Amino acid sequence: MSEMTSAEPAELVWQRLWFTLREQNWTSMAVLGTTDAQSVEMVARTLAEVGIRDEKIPVGVISALGMSFSDAAAVAARVEERASQAELMIITSDSPGTNPAMIPVLGAVNAVVLVVRLGESSLDAVRRLADGVGRDKILATVTIG
Repeated sequence: MSEMTSAEPAELVWQRLWFTLREQNWTSMAVLGTTDAQSVEMVARTLAEVGIRDEKIPVGVISALGMSFSDAAAVAARVEERASQAELMIITSDSPGTNPAMIPVLGAVNAVVLVVRLGESSLDAVRRLADGVGRDKILATVTIG
C-alpha cells in the first residue's frame, strides 16, 4: 500500500485505502486499535462515507465499542445477517485484550483494519493485537498522528 505524503490530500488517501480494501472482497470488517475510541470511530465512519459516496453501495457502521458479553452474540448475529444481504458492514471494536467481549464479534467478521497512534501505540501492543485477531484477517493498518 502506498504511503501518504504531506502534499497529498487526505481525501485521496481515504479513497485509495477504501478501494484497496474492497479488492479483498470482504463483507464485514472490524476497525479496532490500540488507540482511543474516537480515532477508531473516525476511521470506520470515514471509510463508510467513501464507500457510500464513491461506490454508491450500502455500507453500515455498527459501534461495538464498550460492548458487554450480553450484547456480543446479538452483534455477531447482526453482522452475519447483514453480510448475507450483501450489505457491507464496518464494526468499530475495542481491542479483545481490553474487552474480551469482542472475541465473538471478531470471529464473525472477515476483515480487520488496525488503527495505531504514533508515539502512543507500542510495537509490542500492536503485535499482540494482530496475533489476537488473526494476522490473516488484517487488511491494513491506519497510522494516526
